[in-house]
Amino acid sequence: MDDQLAVHRLVQAVRRDRMTDDTRTIWADAALGFVNALFPRDILTNPEAWPVCDALTPHALTVSGAEVEAASAEPEQMAALLNQLGLYVHLVLANLNGARASYERALAINEAAFGPDHPRVATGVNNLGSVLESLGDLDGARASYERALAIFIRFLPPDHPDIRIVRGNLESLQN
Repeated sequence: MDDQLAVHRLVQAVRRDRMTDDTRTIWADAALGFVNALFPRDILTNPEAWPVCDALTPHALTVSGAEVEAASAEPEQMAALLNQLGLYVHLVLANLNGARASYERALAINEAAFGPDHPRVATGVNNLGSVLESLGDLDGARASYERALAIFIRFLPPDHPDIRIVRGNLESLQN
């Protein structure tokens, strides 16, 4: 505990209440950027990252909350963090409903930022399809995978790994 800093929640609330909108945006983006930068990207391939994810999850939930989202000027960072958080709670913690909520928020943010047919949207749609499959919603999963595949095919070369992943996900539904 010697390398940690804690600020009482009431002190935090008083400081937030006294901030101007511009200051709130600066701090919201700083906190979001900090947690997003620290949240591991190799969750699926590196189990040693899981304790880091575990320690950062409460902070990720705080900085991805509605108050920070409303104040932030960085929707892409918010979506990236929510996607990583979704991967962790889905594939490591097996919290399917938490993952679904994270994926859906990340997807909505990316659709608003990039439009409905962007590769970042396709990644989110594929991840949502994966959790829907885990939840037993095979029709929803199929629709998500098909949408992701259609987007990726428009933007990526035919042999791109993302296309192969989504095709594999679709094939797994058929078996």
